[in-house]
Amino acid sequence: AYILAERSDTYMPPDQAELYNRVFKQQGMSPGEFVKLMKLSEKKELKPGEPMAQAGGKQHHLYMISSGEADVVHDGEQVGHIKTQQFVGESPFLYYMNEDSTEDPVPSSKRENMANGNELASPLISHCDVSSGHNVGAVAYTWEFDKLRSYLKSHPHAAQTLQGSISADLTKKVDASWSPLERYRTIVQGTLLDGHVSIIEKEKLAHFRKKHRITMKDHNIVLDGLSWTKEEFERGYQQLEEDLVAYEKLLRNELKSGTLSQAGREKLRRYRVSVGLNLERH
Repeated sequence: AYILAERSDTYMPPDQAELYNRVFKQQGMSPGEFVKLMKLSEKKELKPGEPMAQAGGKQHHLYMISSGEADVVHDGEQVGHIKTQQFVGESPFLYYMNEDSTEDPVPSSKRENMANGNELASPLISHCDVSSGHNVGAVAYTWEFDKLRSYLKSHPHAAQTLQGSISADLTKKVDASWSPLERYRTIVQGTLLDGHVSIIEKEKLAHFRKKHRITMKDHNIVLDGLSWTKEEFERGYQQLEEDLVAYEKLLRNELKSGTLSQAGREKLRRYRVSVGLNLERH
């Protein structure tokens, strides 16, 4: 009975097994984690040309194409294809994963850029039209952002491996026929995924900018769209990481005696609240 239960917990239909082996397994996701992840999804058969993301529209779903393909259109011009075993809507989802609220996804700094006439979308808003292939359509698994984030917040290893799968997919898409700026945005997105950027990574990005004539103004707009400041990029990590280092020092100081007093607990709690550190970070 135990063996049968274990098998039922890891059983995958053939199309899901192929997705697991080709996309998720190599990032360290276990069969059990994958099966639970897929139970949160809905399988959809998309007719040719059916929308998956709309330019200027808020994205609420993450897609994984199981068969078929998707067309990517920007300003009325087809700029690429998304193939089988690739994601749609991953950039807005990554941003959503790291935000506590999506009530107003356009910070004041971005509103100022819009007012000045710069084209700048919210990270939750798609900047391209994506639809199932006009010739073949697509079959895709889709997750609601809310439901998926809620699950991943309580399953950190599944979250880590899913984000690794998304990062690998973003890297593949760099080779697609997108404009240099779109390719740069994708490279930066993958580079900043873990909240850090090394000196070598910054040098590679600088080389790409020089080669493709991407200005520092464009670079800063890309950073802003990913909720990074210019100062954080130059420093190599986001403010949250600096707060985490300071919290670690405070924690070490409170534990010098070998025990944590009630006053020490309260001091740590107040610090976490003031800088927005959750208990998982603690």
